[in-house]
Amino acid sequence: MDFGNGTVQLPDVNRSRPVNEKVHDEARAATAGRPDRQESHWRVRLADRPQTRGTATSLRSAVHQDSDGRATGYALYRHRSVPDAHGGDSTGVMQVLELAALSLQSYAALWHFLAGIDLAAWIEYEGAADEPLPHLLAEPRTVHSTLTDRL
Repeated sequence: MDFGNGTVQLPDVNRSRPVNEKVHDEARAATAGRPDRQESHWRVRLADRPQTRGTATSLRSAVHQDSDGRATGYALYRHRSVPDAHGGDSTGVMQVLELAALSLQSYAALWHFLAGIDLAAWIEYEGAADEPLPHLLAEPRTVHSTLTDRL
């Protein structure tokens, strides 16, 4: 997969909000079924109260920029620890709360970045049924999905 000539930056979540809003609006206009987002929804999405995150880290942001410095995608994520399947040491889980991209290259670059974060045994992500992610993987059978109606 060609990731283009862009870069992934890691700005503070609150500082990246204006960029994320702009990317979200552009992606929404090009994606059927992606809802508009009001100010109150952004506040709820970016709320990061330590008492509600459990063993997870604080909310983090990754912003993809193309070679011209234009933001073309973002991901909101956190890392958490859960007991392993045998009740032993904990294992890491990457929780991707949201990902929006304006091109396949920025989409792929953000997933490449997220998959490369150390100490995560798996990634949890609630995406659309037609997400291209399984088609970008060398082994698409590693994706386990459950269809859920969110209407």
